Amino acid sequence: MELLVLNTLEWRMGSITPFAYLHHFVARLHKEPSQSAVASKSVDLILGIMKEINLVDHRPSSIAAAAALAASDDSLTRNALECKLSGNFSFHQSLDIEGVFSCYSQMRSLDKEMLQLARFSYRPELTIGHLRPPDFSDISSVTYVTSTKRKSPPDDDSDRAPSAPDDKRRC
Repeated sequence: MELLVLNTLEWRMGSITPFAYLHHFVARLHKEPSQSAVASKSVDLILGIMKEINLVDHRPSSIAAAAALAASDDSLTRNALECKLSGNFSFHQSLDIEGVFSCYSQMRSLDKEMLQLARFSYRPELTIGHLRPPDFSDISSVTYVTSTKRKSPPDDDSDRAPSAPDDKRRC
C-alpha cells in the first residue's frame, strides 16, 4: 500500500511543518522591528510544545498561528484570537480556530512554565577563563610520556643513493 502511495506521489514526500507557515504569520501579525524577536520566541514555543502534544493531531498552520500569537500576546481570549486572525488574514475561514486556540492555550501555559524555570535555574556566565584548558600541574597522578628523538641525518647526504626497501624509513 505504501509503495502505491509513494509511486503515485512520484516519491516526493516533503513533510509540512509549522515552520513553513511561521514566517507568513509573523510577518502579517507584527511590525518589522519586532519580527525577529517574535519569530525566535515562536520557534521556542513550537519546539517546546512538541514535547507536550502530538503534532499530527493539529494542522501545521494552526500551530504556527498559535505560536505567532502566543509569542506576542499571552492574554487573548478565544474571541479576541478569532478577531485578530480575521482582521489580518483573508483566509481565516480555512484556519481551524479551535485548533489554534487549543495550541495557543497550551503554549501560554508552556511559556509560563519556561519563565518560572528560567527564574530559578542557574546559568553561569562563561568568561574567557572558563574556556582555558585545565591546569594539571598540581595533580600528582598525571603520568608523563617521554619521547626519544631520532638523530637528524647529516647535511651532506645529498649525494647518497636512495635507501633499499628493507631499510627503515623515517616519517
